[in-house]
Amino acid sequence: MGYIEKVRDSLSFRGNIPGLFISSVIESSAWHMYEIVWQPYMMTLGGSTPLIGFILSVWTAVNALAQLVTGELCDSVGRKKVLTAYYLFSIAGLIIAAVAQSWIYFIAVNILFGLADALGEPAFNPIFAESVPKEKIAIAMSLLTLTWSLPGFYSKALGGYFGDLLGGKSVIYIVIVAEVISLTWFY
Repeated sequence: MGYIEKVRDSLSFRGNIPGLFISSVIESSAWHMYEIVWQPYMMTLGGSTPLIGFILSVWTAVNALAQLVTGELCDSVGRKKVLTAYYLFSIAGLIIAAVAQSWIYFIAVNILFGLADALGEPAFNPIFAESVPKEKIAIAMSLLTLTWSLPGFYSKALGGYFGDLLGGKSVIYIVIVAEVISLTWFY
């Protein structure tokens, strides 16, 4: 067995894991870029720092309250269906953000993002863990953590650069494309 095969076995990088890993890296790269530009973009639409705080509170409330039912939903209808809904809510929120004419649109955006995250959190971690043998769950969770942290090294800088060069709305379009690619890869 070659060195690459030994690494794949030790990381349990088989079955669903490579696809989930790649999909998540694409998506995380996009969301790191979004994190950098959405607040300045909202401010160009007339928002203020207190409104940003309020809108983040809306996201937190929706996410927390919806968590009460989304775990059960994942267990009853299946994680793949719930993750597909997660992506669709995220894409819908991004489209609204891209066409926003006022900061007030970001209330709807963050309601959709709160619902999306409430769907994604109880579905993605288990689908990742269930894709490996029981003795490899911890390494699978480490790989999952890498899918968020590795893109942070490059995509935040890219998001800031593209935000300055092209504007926040253009970065949101890039994020939409990446999210659609991530959904397609996941599916």
